[in-house]
Amino acid sequence: MSGKKEERKVAIIMITTHGNLDPLEEKIKHDLIKHPTVRKINATADAVCNWTSPDGLNEMIGQRMNGYIRDMKQRETKKCKETKIEYNPDNILCLYGTDKEQQLQIQHFSQSLRTFMPTIDNIRQDTQQFVEKTAKGKYAVLDSFDEESHSDPDMHSYMKSLPKSYQLEKWEEDEEYYNKIYTIIRSELVGEDVSAIDNTMFFLGEPHLKKLPLPELPVISQTRSSIKQDDITFNLSEILEKIKELGYTDTIIIDLSCNAGYDDRSARTLVRDGTKGGKKTKRKRKKPSKKKRKSKRTRKHRKK
Repeated sequence: MSGKKEERKVAIIMITTHGNLDPLEEKIKHDLIKHPTVRKINATADAVCNWTSPDGLNEMIGQRMNGYIRDMKQRETKKCKETKIEYNPDNILCLYGTDKEQQLQIQHFSQSLRTFMPTIDNIRQDTQQFVEKTAKGKYAVLDSFDEESHSDPDMHSYMKSLPKSYQLEKWEEDEEYYNKIYTIIRSELVGEDVSAIDNTMFFLGEPHLKKLPLPELPVISQTRSSIKQDDITFNLSEILEKIKELGYTDTIIIDLSCNAGYDDRSARTLVRDGTKGGKKTKRKRKKPSKKKRKSKRTRKHRKK
């Protein structure tokens, strides 16, 4: 190993908003001049909703994921010290060597996160156990969900797609993708069960919660008067451009939002074609149609 200072800068982003895909929109090319290299871990497959709760996210991310990152930093700090490499804690990793070697380190770290995430997702684990028991004809109770959710078609799609959850993908230069849309519903920012980790986008590996510096990303303290305003939307390319603007060459995105179709037609296309995608965001942001969003919500599960 050499003491060469690393040239790559890695961001690890967690997204806990709502999310939708639209395969009927025109694809865009991944441009490394405007966007960092992307490695993306998707909690669910295409056309499928994810299920979370504020309490579950507090434990999953606030405690267990942060602990994992903290332990990783300690190991990487020790590695750099032993090999006399300058350590940049912002990267978490002790990056060294050629650009190819650094990218390989980042890829291995992405794979470790992809493996770790299902082990701390209690809702996924409970659902998987339920599926396995019922498949063997054994009695099982899925008490992680409220009664209304048991008859929800989205929940059954979620159960069937569990083997495809938490897949890792990497975007190369000029690879085409759809511009996924992320939505923050203002009414979910007010109430006793609101969590600072829910309904937002933030960096992992920071001592305190550090949200992405997007101009419309709300703070946790919201008043009921804000509910009357339009819901907040971002598209994926906006997020990537901001990360690049901050000087990051690479980003690992852990996306806990839905990958549901933007409407019934796009959902059918996703199921048929298995494509990745998103909905373009217009400059003038408009409140998404309640008809389209009602059955596509990420956080239907609210049972504590």
